[in-house]
Amino acid sequence: MPQSIRILLNGQERTVAQGTTVQSLLVELGLSGSPCAVEVDGQLVSGAKNSALLLGDGAAVEVVTLVGGG
Repeated sequence: MPQSIRILLNGQERTVAQGTTVQSLLVELGLSGSPCAVEVDGQLVSGAKNSALLLGDGAAVEVVTLVGGG
């Protein structure tokens, strides 16, 4: 059975699998390929680092999607 960790996602506690990366979290949220900005523990994460950055237990993650309109 995979281990799970708890993160704080946009201010709400969420349980994810241990080994979750920023990219896999975005896939889980249905945001893969969508324009968005991600911050982990107060640090902006560039798109190139999304697939490599593992989320740790207690990580504070902020995801902001970009919305167009007029």
